[in-house]
Amino acid sequence: GGDYAFGASVTLKAVPASKCYKFKQWSDGVTTAERTITVAAEEIHNTYTAEFEEAEFTITVSGSNGSVTIAKK
Repeated sequence: GGDYAFGASVTLKAVPASKCYKFKQWSDGVTTAERTITVAAEEIHNTYTAEFEEAEFTITVSGSNGSVTIAKK
């Protein structure tokens, strides 16, 4: 957020608050977490909301040494 001049180029980066979430998309459908926008003259065109979803994890258990591996999908 902040105040920017009309026509300014601004980089937005969506970062989840914890590793339990991952970036899904921006409110306008863009699916890259980092993007550059140009500030529009009308305030309504300068609203971007990052959408996140719960991250899924794979848990693998190996019986030979009792190890457990957790990996984010």
